[in-house]
Amino acid sequence: MIAAANPPTVPAFVAFDELAEHYDKVFTRSLIGSAQRAAVWRVMRRVFKTGDRILEVNCGTGEDAFFLARHGMTVVACDGSSQMVEIAVRRGAERQQASVSFRVLRTEDIGVFRGQAPFDGLLSNFSGLNCLCDVPAFFAKTAELLRPGAGVVLCMSSRVCAWEVAWFGLRGRWGEALRRIPGRTVAVVHGRHIAVWYPRISTVVHAASPWFRAEMIAGIGITVPPSYAENWAQRHSKLMGRLAGLDRRICRWPVIRSAGDHFLLVFRRSEV
Repeated sequence: MIAAANPPTVPAFVAFDELAEHYDKVFTRSLIGSAQRAAVWRVMRRVFKTGDRILEVNCGTGEDAFFLARHGMTVVACDGSSQMVEIAVRRGAERQQASVSFRVLRTEDIGVFRGQAPFDGLLSNFSGLNCLCDVPAFFAKTAELLRPGAGVVLCMSSRVCAWEVAWFGLRGRWGEALRRIPGRTVAVVHGRHIAVWYPRISTVVHAASPWFRAEMIAGIGITVPPSYAENWAQRHSKLMGRLAGLDRRICRWPVIRSAGDHFLLVFRRSEV
């Protein structure tokens, strides 16, 4: 996502509808996307257990839902983009994956799942929550859907991305290098402009604190670059492997963990 200067914005699902057919090519199956997703998957496997029933928001084309299903979990996955969900449903049918169900639903509307509660866990991967206007309201609704002790895994875009500052700064493109710093901006997704929020980690932890306790904080993409550096990554595939290994070693270091392309939070639903 690249920032733009005060253009009119559209709802996020409109932009992702138009990106849907290209998403797996430009991210899911890319070197960078695979490396960043693998880091999240390692954490998901520790937090979620075989037999769990997981609610996923911002599910995209279903890659994470299918991963959980392969490990013996049942997943209810939703996304505001009907085109993303259409692709996910098609992929599920091809894989004969009956333990995953998909639904077109904005994250703001997850309260409709109260009749299906409680879930054993909740997942939101790769920045879907950066498009929300009211994150405390999201946690309040989520708390009603999860059993006590349920795990929550959230991956969001960071406010400071060291790779991004260096990548664009060395090219003299300081507007793009520092675009996340103000915390709120307008980003370009497949030619569409959407409003995006880049929170501090402490802000998200505080918003969740009435209902959830933070168990883990990690950086994703600290040494692995953001997805727009894919051409560079393809030319340096061996180096990418080393960078991914370094990411694993340093991802929980204080301060450093706040400088990745994303940050990863693990919460636990408080006992009631």
